[in-house]
Amino acid sequence: MTYLQKYEEQITQDVKALKTYVFTVERSRGTQALKDTEIAKAWDRLDEKVARARAQYTDIRESRIAEAKKLAAINFHNITNGDHTRVKAAGSNFSLDILSASDAAAQNVILAKLADFIKLLTDTEKASFGKIIFQINDLLIDKAASKTALQAVITEVRNVDNPHEAALAEAEALPAVIGAEYDTAKAEYEASLA
Repeated sequence: MTYLQKYEEQITQDVKALKTYVFTVERSRGTQALKDTEIAKAWDRLDEKVARARAQYTDIRESRIAEAKKLAAINFHNITNGDHTRVKAAGSNFSLDILSASDAAAQNVILAKLADFIKLLTDTEKASFGKIIFQINDLLIDKAASKTALQAVITEVRNVDNPHEAALAEAEALPAVIGAEYDTAKAEYEASLA
């Protein structure tokens, strides 16, 4: 059961309990004024319960949205040791090739091969590869001459899906206010007082 369902169910059960209580009070002995007072007190208690449930729901919803926004903004990927090991081995091989290249033109050819290789990686492997870019950058003979080739590699590393965008959309799609059954019952009660 999600927290939305939990709070929605709580409000639904509280409304049902109130309706049962009102039914019982209406059928009991006593003056109508006394019955009205008891029903008004019951509504006050329900108002407090619903306000508390809505506040708790809103806090959870807003924190879930904030967390999803943060993760979507940084596009965090849960990198496993296996991903890191495979990428580290490939990065070491490319680093050695770049280190052994005689000039910037030869390094650019290797960088182009690296960009093609990165296209084959999974998103988590690409995310893990980001650390290796800094090492490769330090090995470049002429950074200015290799800037375009390195940028192509960086573009491929960044070309990953954002797994947190769906969670963010789901969190933002949650209703801002819950307890429509309560609102309906409250409106009917207030209309009966008029």
